Amino acid sequence: MKPNRIYFINSILLIITAFTFIIYAHDDGQKGRTKKTDYNQGCTCHGDNPDPSVSVVISGPDTLKADMEATYTVKISGGPLKAAGTDIAVSKGKLSPNDKDLKLMSGELTHTEPKKPQGDFVMFIFTYKAPLTAGTETIYANGNSVNGNDKKTGDKWNFAKDKKVVIVKSKE
Repeated sequence: MKPNRIYFINSILLIITAFTFIIYAHDDGQKGRTKKTDYNQGCTCHGDNPDPSVSVVISGPDTLKADMEATYTVKISGGPLKAAGTDIAVSKGKLSPNDKDLKLMSGELTHTEPKKPQGDFVMFIFTYKAPLTAGTETIYANGNSVNGNDKKTGDKWNFAKDKKVVIVKSKE
């Protein structure tokens, strides 16, 4: 084989390999997969459509004073649940991880690696800091429930119901 042909074939193989990593699951999470985004793409690395067999629930206070912090959780159950992951976003305010299971990426929280279940669910714990202004803000999340075969097949995901948080003025 001529050197140019070998170079061409190797280049094509490299591009295909890189594309495969981009298209399929990311063990270390992704951002921009919640209903906050305009395109509501969801967790397509783990299936094309949301699946009602996966329950994703955001829990925490319904009301916060402006500039106050509170602890919230995302609980994932159902689906194959060998492990799970999440993406969490807010309309306004700031998010921060409470432990090593989550990391901050461009203002959103995502899993650092697939998290193993504790019984029949996976729980991600985080802190939400309310903005300085009063109003109603939203916490968005999705969750995936994976079978651990490192392929798109057999994984399932769903969106959480948006969590509305009323932000009230602080009394000074």
